[in-house]
Amino acid sequence: MRNLRINIVDQYWTGKNPDNKTDPCSYGLLSITANDVPIVGEGDERWTISTSGLMLLRTLSNDFASANSRFPLIQHCGQLGMIGCPMHVTWDVFHQGTMVTLKNFQKLLSTDKRDLIHFDVALELPLVSYVREVVRFADGIKFFFQKQPREFAKDDSTADYESFWQEFNGLLEKNRKRLKEK
Repeated sequence: MRNLRINIVDQYWTGKNPDNKTDPCSYGLLSITANDVPIVGEGDERWTISTSGLMLLRTLSNDFASANSRFPLIQHCGQLGMIGCPMHVTWDVFHQGTMVTLKNFQKLLSTDKRDLIHFDVALELPLVSYVREVVRFADGIKFFFQKQPREFAKDDSTADYESFWQEFNGLLEKNRKRLKEK
């Protein structure tokens, strides 16, 4: 079976503090499988879930070649500016009409590039299936933020936060409409 599954196992604010009202990003544990091959599991690192969601939403209409990108798809500590440490999970996304190819799955759980794990997985699936999976993942992120609205002092982080969510919500809504048209 050709499939990609991206599940949020646990999502929280820094330090797992449920009362945190100022963290602009969510973090947590993910489970990612491609063709039923585990790429990320609960035993792996915690990831910056919200920035990873935005990166994945961007791939729904655009190709993504990990070798040519400054930022991986799944980031360990990306924050809003997506500038973080080298730890990551990523793969390539190439669009061909109504199909999408995902390949070159990689995971780095340390800061040493020699520890990079390559997965011998490639899959071609209908674009609508890929869109559905990423939208489902992004909906989980958005729901988490809606349950616990953020509060910031008026400063640069507020503008960054608003810009982040403007892009995130715009891409999410655009792709929800795509799914309704199918």
